[in-house]
Amino acid sequence: MPASRADIGSVAARTRSELHTGECQSAIVRQTFVRSPADLECSKREWPMPWFYFHLRTPAGLERDDIGLELIGIEAAYLDACQAIPTMAADLSGKKVDPRRCRFEIADSAGRALLEVPFTEILDKGRRPSHPALLAQRRKATAEMERAARLIEALGEERAALLAELQNLRELLAHAQEVSSHGTSQRRT
Repeated sequence: MPASRADIGSVAARTRSELHTGECQSAIVRQTFVRSPADLECSKREWPMPWFYFHLRTPAGLERDDIGLELIGIEAAYLDACQAIPTMAADLSGKKVDPRRCRFEIADSAGRALLEVPFTEILDKGRRPSHPALLAQRRKATAEMERAARLIEALGEERAALLAELQNLRELLAHAQEVSSHGTSQRRT
């Protein structure tokens, strides 16, 4: 049986009350996504639309959006996230955070993750994609450099072992010469 308008209204009211109990952790998320109080008040009178939360994932961790936005659907949420990325990237760059390592994680009012929007999806537009052969060559070169580093380390360990053995042989030779010279001096006397 489909949900009635009253059921949907009670869920929307409960969601709105849950929204206003928390504090947004990120000033960036808050300044980008929060509507004015007049917009929020107006939306309460209209037919309820789904709420979407735009959590920001950075190298430092997840910054939860506790306020969210009421939008017509997931497509609108995706477009809002895409529009916010250039501004967010500029703010993050100013704070010495690499925006190419960030993404929005869009969730619904139940907390279910619906969509991830990597900042690179917008920031890389207009760049020519790398040719697959170049990517393969880059991976191969990286693997070869790692192999060379392991071989250099192994050679260093072998060199250290050989130097230790050489020192041991020198000590034995010195001891043998000492014994030999001691034996020769005793025969002369």
